[in-house]
Amino acid sequence: GVKHWKREKKDLLLFGAVLVISGLVYLLVHKRIYGSWTVYASGDHFVNGEFEVVGRNPNFFARTRRLSGLLFDQGFGLIAWAPFYFALIPSFIALAKWRVQNASILWLTAATGWSVATWVALTMHGWWWPGRQLVIILPAAIIAITLLAERKKVWRWFIYTGALSAITGWIWLAIESQTGNRTLVVDFEEMPYPIYRFIRHIFPNFRDFGTKATLLNALWITLSCMASLALFKKKDKSEVVATQVEEATDSRSEL
Repeated sequence: GVKHWKREKKDLLLFGAVLVISGLVYLLVHKRIYGSWTVYASGDHFVNGEFEVVGRNPNFFARTRRLSGLLFDQGFGLIAWAPFYFALIPSFIALAKWRVQNASILWLTAATGWSVATWVALTMHGWWWPGRQLVIILPAAIIAITLLAERKKVWRWFIYTGALSAITGWIWLAIESQTGNRTLVVDFEEMPYPIYRFIRHIFPNFRDFGTKATLLNALWITLSCMASLALFKKKDKSEVVATQVEEATDSRSEL
């Protein structure tokens, strides 16, 4: 136990040192090449300073609705393009409920990236691609969703089906863009892929956040909360087995 802890502490210190050095190199190189700390300093759009990229007069309270918009927006939300992301919130609730080892790292990673996309990013949409502002933390989301699929059979089939739909949609769009029927960045939202078109009709439009969008947003938040609460029902057999296997694995690793 003590040897394992010391070895782990040494690895963490080494990893932390590498990150610090990498960060310093990043800052120095950008200062040397761009004249400031980020590449935004080299453009002529942010003439009053690179941090103007956050916005000239940002309304942080209004940006708070992005917390759900990053998931539920009909054009740029994750779910519209990859339906399995509906499992995102339940999966992170499950991490806490099941007390998964190192779950706090996944929570912190996802919360940090989501907060930046919500309050710091100039636009939720990005106008390059859905999920652009979240791409850096999606691996953490996938890990959480995978753990949910592993332990819950109902969720497993939903996630598999949603992933298949997402892959089909990406292939559809790739073919359209390569054949000249669609221009990426400009009109990808017009893709006629049936599942995507259906989702657009039942999800809110955060670029026109009127009464309809507000009600649809509230509806999907409620459904997501209900799906999360369902996790607190009595454990099924598959979850019990998975928990026993994990506990056995953890106990062996500590030997």
